[in-house]
Amino acid sequence: GPITDNMEGLVTLDFLTGEMKLFVLSHRTGKFVLGARQNVLADLAIEKGKKPAFLLAMGGSTFIQGGAALQPASSTVYVCDANTGNFMAYGIQYSSTAYKSATPSQAVFLKLDAGKARDLNLGE
Repeated sequence: GPITDNMEGLVTLDFLTGEMKLFVLSHRTGKFVLGARQNVLADLAIEKGKKPAFLLAMGGSTFIQGGAALQPASSTVYVCDANTGNFMAYGIQYSSTAYKSATPSQAVFLKLDAGKARDLNLGE
């Protein structure tokens, strides 16, 4: 998904551990120089021992305004557990200075909001 007009990122989600990762290539070096990590299991209130069925989508929005050090990316990451219906929206912030210099650096997944797609109680 887009990070800026001329920069994209790849977001992966490990279905076993719940770890979501961001990878961004440098336009200067062609190497991954920007990354972020977030474990979504607690964010989605997945009970220990339960097997989640994740869905991940990216949208093109900038919700969080950056400060002097961090800039908002042009994407929002949405993660849902299809078994519980719980979902979460994340923004991405990164250091544009570090990215422009091709210095490896960490971005941040910001929790924007959460919800529940399923309001049905199945007597569980």
